[in-house]
Amino acid sequence: MYSSKRITDLLTLKGVVPIQVDLTSKSPRTKAGERLLHSLGGRSIPFMTIHPPGKEWEAPYRFRDIVTRGEVAEVLEMFPGAKP
Repeated sequence: MYSSKRITDLLTLKGVVPIQVDLTSKSPRTKAGERLLHSLGGRSIPFMTIHPPGKEWEAPYRFRDIVTRGEVAEVLEMFPGAKP
């Protein structure tokens, strides 16, 4: 996903910071990632959320299982541009 120029350009333009959590290893970070996954309504991986800016950040867009670059781009294109 993050190797796509279209996606990386949109992330930059919109001021979105991607955070990736690896749940395949056993560590304290894994437990924190699992709690985050479950708190956002995820039950399986892959699972992706995109949090909108502003007051709506608590209502993320959720993607379960397979997600396409087009689906992610569609959500990112709705966000306002980053502030300088």
